[in-house]
Amino acid sequence: MDIFLYYILPGLVLTIIAIVLIHHWAPGLKNIQFNPPFGLGEDPGTASGLIEEYLEMGRIVEAIIVAKKAIKTWPHEPDLRILLAQAYESSSKEKLAIPDSASTFSPD
Repeated sequence: MDIFLYYILPGLVLTIIAIVLIHHWAPGLKNIQFNPPFGLGEDPGTASGLIEEYLEMGRIVEAIIVAKKAIKTWPHEPDLRILLAQAYESSSKEKLAIPDSASTFSPD
């Protein structure tokens, strides 16, 4: 009986409280507006600078990830696509770089 009172019952009470709070607050979570990824802010130049820094440091995977996220945030910025193509080229994935950079110069 002591095990139930000291270990199991408090765990059950906390679980029930957590479920009630999540149920109560979850509908409001749908309306949250998130900032662009990686704290890139409102300016695509910030993303370009971060991608260039990653490329200079040799952190190619991080540069590709940030470039892809930045392109989703600012799809009409050609500099970001060129930087992604440079990152692909640095990682010996030239086949991926060519279609991406070609879409930069194609009319919409």
